[in-house]
Order: sequence, then C-alpha cells, then structure tokens
Amino acid sequence: MKNLTIKKLKINYISFIISVFIIFVICNIGIGIFHTYKRIKEQKKIELSYKNDIILLEYEKEEWERKLNNINVEKIAREKLNMVKKGERVYKLID
Repeated sequence: MKNLTIKKLKINYISFIISVFIIFVICNIGIGIFHTYKRIKEQKKIELSYKNDIILLEYEKEEWERKLNNINVEKIAREKLNMVKKGERVYKLID
C-alpha cells in the first residue's frame, strides 16, 4: 500500500516539474516574441523618422531655391527699371 502511494507521489512530483518546465518554456517564447515585436516597432519608427527627415530636407532645399530665385528676379527687375530697394519699399531713382 505504501509503495502505491509513493509511486503516485513520484508521478505527481514528476508531472509538477514537467508542468513548471513547460510554463517556463512558454514564458520564454512569449518574452522572445515580445522583444522581437518591440525591436521591429522601433526599427519602423527609426525608418519613418529618417524618411521624414529626408522629406523635410528636400522641402527646405526647394524653399531656399525659391527664395534665391525670387532674390535674383528682384535684382534683375530693379536693374532693368533702374530702381533701388530701401527697407520694404522699392523706389525709382530720379535722374
């Protein structure tokens, strides 16, 4: 009779150890998946930031080109019309 209960206890002990091991393995797999997901999310965020920076630089470059073009057009117009710019207003020179 004692042998039977000892065998049952051994089986219960072994099944407990196996179940703890399985839970440990499942938790490690879950943590691995979570870290992989987190890393992928951070990579996407970095890529988006990089793309946004490139778009912003292109926009600033176009804006500077437009400003330079406007300044050049304004200088040419002043030279052709014989005008001088003072402050915000443009005055025609009187000969």
